[in-house]
Amino acid sequence: MQYDFLCFDILRHPLWENQKIESWYRQNIFLYIHKSKAHLLTQQGFKPTSNPQHLVIPELFAMYACGYASLHSRLEKKWSEKCKKFLRKIYKMLTKNK
Repeated sequence: MQYDFLCFDILRHPLWENQKIESWYRQNIFLYIHKSKAHLLTQQGFKPTSNPQHLVIPELFAMYACGYASLHSRLEKKWSEKCKKFLRKIYKMLTKNK
């Protein structure tokens, strides 16, 4: 409870599948309310949380996963090319004196 504010994770669930709202908003929307006004929500049955659940919107996960796969593929190709060049140099050095 930093600076006397409480976190209420009460908006993500109702908005989670609303495609009209950008996914990063739906994933990261929390309500912070000063402790002096928290009764307005607790009287409605809502409870504050000190540790919000870690949730990832599926389309965000897919976007990052595809980006990672693409990056991994490019790095793997680059690494493979560098290894081949390095191995060729070593081969030439070893066979040069034969």
